[in-house]
Amino acid sequence: MNNEEINVLLIDDDIVDIRLVKALLKKVKHTRFKVEHICDVNDARLHLAADNHDVYLMDYYLGESDGLELIREARRIGKTTPIIVITGAESEEVDEQVMNAGAADYLPKEELSASLLDRTIKHALERTRYIKKLEYLANRDPLTNLANRAMFEEHLERTLAISKRRNQKFAVLLLDLDRFKEINDTLGHNIGDMLLSIVANRLTELMRKEDIIARIGGDEFTILLSQVENSESVVAICNKILTHLTKPTPINESSLFVSTSIGVAMFPDNADTPIGLMQKADLALYKAKTLGKNNFQFFSEELRTKLQYETEIEKALRLEINTPAFSMYYQPQYNLLDNRLDGFEALIRWDSTVLGKIPPEQFIPIAEKSGLILELGDWIIETVCRQLHEWNKAGYRDLNIAINMSPKQLKKPNFYTHLNEQIIKYNLVPGKLTLELTESIFIDASEHNIGFFKHLKQSGISLALDDFGTGYSALAYLKNFPLDKLKIDRSFVSGPSVGQQEEVINQAIISLAHGLNMQVIAEGVETKEQANLLMQQGCDLAQGLYFNEPLNAELATKLLQKDYGAAS
Repeated sequence: MNNEEINVLLIDDDIVDIRLVKALLKKVKHTRFKVEHICDVNDARLHLAADNHDVYLMDYYLGESDGLELIREARRIGKTTPIIVITGAESEEVDEQVMNAGAADYLPKEELSASLLDRTIKHALERTRYIKKLEYLANRDPLTNLANRAMFEEHLERTLAISKRRNQKFAVLLLDLDRFKEINDTLGHNIGDMLLSIVANRLTELMRKEDIIARIGGDEFTILLSQVENSESVVAICNKILTHLTKPTPINESSLFVSTSIGVAMFPDNADTPIGLMQKADLALYKAKTLGKNNFQFFSEELRTKLQYETEIEKALRLEINTPAFSMYYQPQYNLLDNRLDGFEALIRWDSTVLGKIPPEQFIPIAEKSGLILELGDWIIETVCRQLHEWNKAGYRDLNIAINMSPKQLKKPNFYTHLNEQIIKYNLVPGKLTLELTESIFIDASEHNIGFFKHLKQSGISLALDDFGTGYSALAYLKNFPLDKLKIDRSFVSGPSVGQQEEVINQAIISLAHGLNMQVIAEGVETKEQANLLMQQGCDLAQGLYFNEPLNAELATKLLQKDYGAAS
């Protein structure tokens, strides 16, 4: 602290003592002490609250009272500036009282000297800085320098108390980065850490100074928006966050694209406790994740009811998986040139003994999130392979069967082994099996991922890209991955919004696929006119209610008998 100026406030009502302390501090070399003094206790309270000095020197006796209550008041209002007590009443009891009140140190008047004052003041300042640094580190996330969970919870409690008194609204936002685990696993933890730091910086740039931003988990952030006027203002902020975070992120001379899902809980509308608000924000975040990510959801009682129902679905899934409650239905696929049955798309159905019939769009996402999709997927593969074997035995050996695949299934270490075991067990021709894959699977264009699909292709299994044009469509997928078929999504085929633009898109998809030696399948065909148009455009196969609805195994067998004749 050499040549540094230290601002000292001397609180004493004895003019002799004031002159003594000032004279001693003036003797100190290499450090300039700028000393102000006050005599009145009430003035002292104002100065301590304003906290404009580096250190306070206070006499133990101030008129009719002692300085202990002043020290306690300063600590109660959160002031941490060191207070050093000077007194002529030296005793162990006084020493203990002073230190317990929160003083930084205690000096007997008869021992005062320039060097002792200098040393004591600098030691107190150094210790205060050290404590502040420890407190800062204890309340900060070391990677992003944002607040950590402990600090966020402290601010949340404080904001809650203030908002209750002032009848103000505030919001808690819970953010979770989409696909972060995938980025971490494929690109490494160093890249993941860099991405987290960039996200933290972007959030800091975007939010107001009074908003509290914290990192409370691996890729989980939370924001405390104080004094919000209404939910519309929170909507605007959420939209800004989504837009700001989806900008390309340059890392190591390449660009990453990251998005986030946000759950929002409002005070006082949704909860009036810290735990309640965090729980409600978490439920809203879960909903945002299930709706396709890169979006935000507000908590509502309707959402709570829906999530409770989803919890019941998961419980029932665990109980009824691998039981007769599940069955496979088969959607016929027709060759548009001769209108003959080419095969089926296998579709799972669930008639729960507890909850009744539950559509796949409800239970499949829950199976994905819970991990039950792995067990369910194994059951689907075995059931479909067994059924195809039965049809082959009956003489229907030219059938093609398509099975929908979850990204989690494909990442299962023994996926190919299990699939190949079923093919061998049921004596199937691999080429008669088609795995339908969603576009999200192809985001990872690593050599390992491409190699895995090439291995599937080399084994004879067909690969189809489902719902082409609705997700992350990129021509690179068609170039890098060994696909055999493209499926045109129903949104381009049927519905009130389908028009000339969709027809042009379909023609382009068909021409592109044929140029790459791929077959094209259209789904969602509902009218003869749609089927005829697709045939004229060169589409190979089609499925939909115009041809037939999904059928159970018994009815699918009867359809085969009708189209191909009785089993041989």
